[in-house]
Amino acid sequence: MKRGDDEICQPRILAAGTERELQIFLRLPALSVLYSDTGPNGDAEKFNKSPEQAVNSFTLTKGCKFSKVTAAMPALANEQDEAFDSLEQMHKNLLIAAFKNAEVKCSGKAKAKAKALKILKKSSMDEIVAKLRKKEKSSESDIQKKAKEAYKKVKHSQEEIEATALHVYLEDSHDAGMKELTYTDNGEEKTDMVLKIKRKCRGMRTVEETIDGEVVKKRKLVPTPPVFHKGTPTGEYYEKKVGDYVPRGTLLQFRVRRSFFSSPMMYGSNLTFDKDVTILCENKKRSRKAVSKPAVFFEDQDDEPDMKRSRTDSE
Repeated sequence: MKRGDDEICQPRILAAGTERELQIFLRLPALSVLYSDTGPNGDAEKFNKSPEQAVNSFTLTKGCKFSKVTAAMPALANEQDEAFDSLEQMHKNLLIAAFKNAEVKCSGKAKAKAKALKILKKSSMDEIVAKLRKKEKSSESDIQKKAKEAYKKVKHSQEEIEATALHVYLEDSHDAGMKELTYTDNGEEKTDMVLKIKRKCRGMRTVEETIDGEVVKKRKLVPTPPVFHKGTPTGEYYEKKVGDYVPRGTLLQFRVRRSFFSSPMMYGSNLTFDKDVTILCENKKRSRKAVSKPAVFFEDQDDEPDMKRSRTDSE
């Protein structure tokens, strides 16, 4: 589908026995929040975006700082590693499918094939030159001339060109959902792979409006904020309101999907999250203790007579 200047492709599946297409989401294990932006207008003000383009976002890391969670969920670390591996493979699979599908429009395909021909030519030329240097004692300029003539007889197969172009296409792609990030944690500098997931603050939805006493359905741009759910000891969930951000270290669980995109400047895949977010564990809120400060206190006393000498008429 077309969205502005971008070409978006989202993998879907058909529901059994129907022709209804369903979006494919992957439920992630609990991940730790590094950065977040959950305000109603998202990053609109920060990046001067229109309401249609503004997004809420999370930067998520592996790991867990809650000892009770790690004790109750000893496999969490392995599940996080597996989720990152799966998302990385999904990125590659989407790019391979897009490259091989002629219906997917992407300028990166032509650029990859042109670059592949240059790579194959250089590889063949290097091989021919190396052989000529062993056989002949000619000057380097003569060897280069002979190599160019010999290369004219080289014919690269279509399979060879396609395989090299695909490799280039993958190497030059942009993964907007996973990146290596350097950040500071408790005063210590760390460099890790993180997930960058986003969700539009507003989206087009079918709503009902009453016009002249008649209910009319129409498409309208409406807020689509994430909804946070927190569990109780009895296994029930309630909706919890959050502010403009979620505190660092909070363990959240998302459903995400990979989408292929192609724009005039780049191509690759991104990660978006579903509206329902589960809060697995967060820091306890500590109430601030009243700090007592020494107060200035004076005891009451009688007025004292003015000690200055009174003026007389003679003065």
